[in-house]
Amino acid sequence: MGRSFIRIYKMEFKKEEIKTEEEARQKAIDFQRWASEENLSYSELADFNDYFKELGKRFNLSEEFEGNGII
Repeated sequence: MGRSFIRIYKMEFKKEEIKTEEEARQKAIDFQRWASEENLSYSELADFNDYFKELGKRFNLSEEFEGNGII
């Protein structure tokens, strides 16, 4: 996939409103699946890492995200 797709995906990805712990967990699972098929730069990975750190804090999932390699 091209860089423009990744930029669009990141905008859509972050735009979605996560309202529950389960939605946050599913978002992380979906991200891992998607990211495993992409060639992401360190900068892009850092952006997603920041996003999931915030999500982990908000829903008390930081330990789980760390244990599963999300953050």
